[in-house]
Amino acid sequence: EFVPLPVEHGEGREALGYRFGPVSYISDTSNIPDSTADLIRGSELLILDALRPARTHGTHFTLEQAVEKARELGICKTLLTDATHDIDHYSVNAELAALKDSEHLDIQYAYDGQCIDIQF
Repeated sequence: EFVPLPVEHGEGREALGYRFGPVSYISDTSNIPDSTADLIRGSELLILDALRPARTHGTHFTLEQAVEKARELGICKTLLTDATHDIDHYSVNAELAALKDSEHLDIQYAYDGQCIDIQF
């Protein structure tokens, strides 16, 4: 079953993510409404937009916003996507790895061609 997840992709612009089984996938968002957050909670894996660190963007989450949203939703495993060239993949992932020890949050930037085993 695919469940549409309405999100904001900039002010006044709606986009859709999807929940399928234990996975929620949201590639383009600047805000996740509370009603959608309720649909995401309980996911085992969240794949989430995180354009770049620090500098806000009108239509995408920053790295910090994505990490905070994963924290709010209580998702233990999050893969970040849609990164710009501003991201040093390896160093940022090394920094994010510290969250696994301190907060039990496994958050990493995904990579091109990555395969994920999912049990339905």
